[in-house]
Amino acid sequence: MSPARLLAAALLMLLPAPWARAAEADSIRLSAGLPPTFRRPEVVVYPLLDQRQLVVEAGEGGRIEALPPPEAWSAFLGELRGARNLSVQMPNLTVRAITEDLSYRRALELADSTADRAFRDYRDVRLDAAAEGLEAAVDTYVKLEHHVVAPRVVARAALTRGLALLESGQPVVAERAFRRALTLDPALRLRPGYDLPQAIEALEAARAALVADGPPAPDDFSARVPLAPQYAGGYVLRARALPDRLEVVIRSAGGVSLEVQPYGDDPVDAGSRLASRVRACLPFGRMPRPEGYRSKLFLEAGFDAYAFAENPVGAFPNVGVAVHLSWIAAPHFSLDFHGSISNGERDPQEHLRRDIDSVRLMFGPGYAWSDPRFRLFGQVGVEVATMGAVIITTNPACKYFDPDDQIPDVLCDFDTDIDMTDRVWLVGPALSVGGSVRLVDQIFLAMRLTGATYLVESDDNGFGLPLGGSIALGYRLF
Repeated sequence: MSPARLLAAALLMLLPAPWARAAEADSIRLSAGLPPTFRRPEVVVYPLLDQRQLVVEAGEGGRIEALPPPEAWSAFLGELRGARNLSVQMPNLTVRAITEDLSYRRALELADSTADRAFRDYRDVRLDAAAEGLEAAVDTYVKLEHHVVAPRVVARAALTRGLALLESGQPVVAERAFRRALTLDPALRLRPGYDLPQAIEALEAARAALVADGPPAPDDFSARVPLAPQYAGGYVLRARALPDRLEVVIRSAGGVSLEVQPYGDDPVDAGSRLASRVRACLPFGRMPRPEGYRSKLFLEAGFDAYAFAENPVGAFPNVGVAVHLSWIAAPHFSLDFHGSISNGERDPQEHLRRDIDSVRLMFGPGYAWSDPRFRLFGQVGVEVATMGAVIITTNPACKYFDPDDQIPDVLCDFDTDIDMTDRVWLVGPALSVGGSVRLVDQIFLAMRLTGATYLVESDDNGFGLPLGGSIALGYRLF
């Protein structure tokens, strides 16, 4: 090996393995404490399938002595239960969840009635009907996961189907039924002196074949059987105990993973190590993603009033109606549109010879603060406005006579004593501040002050810097 490769290998040996770095990071997160909003992966643990009982010989009366759970299994559950980053559903709760499901209880009644009818057919020696009915009942039981709740009941139905097939002269199919019964309940046995000798012999032959070949895992340990809908987003742990090892299958929507752990000299340590590997296969969990901000849309309609601070005739009121649309697109950020149509009365000296109509449109970004009842806001934007024709005179005679009256020019020269400006267009920056208070439900009362100055004018009519305010009722659309 070249010196460069030797150096690279040495460096790799000094670096910690990726899983070790991940485990170290997870331990740091656990020691720091998990926040209340931490999302723990859902882990559902099913009861243990103890296939060690297949090798136990039947005693007197065809019964076998029940084996206590392996120490490795108890240690595995204890270690898994202590994982603070996981939400673990222990086997007893899994059984309870199955039995409390309403659809399970309804379908179980139909499966029980099918099995009862098939048992009657078997007692009445209608063997073909019995085998067919028991097969349907067992299939339904397994789909309902009733074999998890009452494995002996389901295994007895599978066993009786095997007896019916055996007595009808189908030993090969009967052996498959016996194997399925022993897979469902490895402690299942027939009773000498009560059951037929050939049936006892056939069941023992099936058991011996399972022991010799190594008992297969049930179908629901593999990906061939879909996960129950309620567990589609979590992780399901199925385990079986064999004479020399413990196997745990981790099933999820993403696939299936198998972890195998020999008991060794210290079963408790073996169970703990198996739990550590299973935890490494599961996601640590995560903080919930912050939900996107729900935008809000407010619509207001009311009255608008203002006066021109810059004018050639003195201040006079402009009164009209206004609408305001405010979209709170992000926290404290809004996009606003304000529109008003108003009519300006004549000034007190009536230098204005005609009322002035105005249309003002303001749009731009803004700032908004709110709590459940009050809201404060401010907007800076651009105003586009238009004002109607302006006719002004300071000559009293021109105010009381019309050009058709043909009065002397010394009293009123309509060409020189009257100033007239056609409709103008105005553009400039605008500012608005205000607040609102919620009255009931989504209805609120809003008040705002507005001001603008015009930088672009199609013609100079002498008016500018409108200052005023509005009062309106509003409704939150969403």
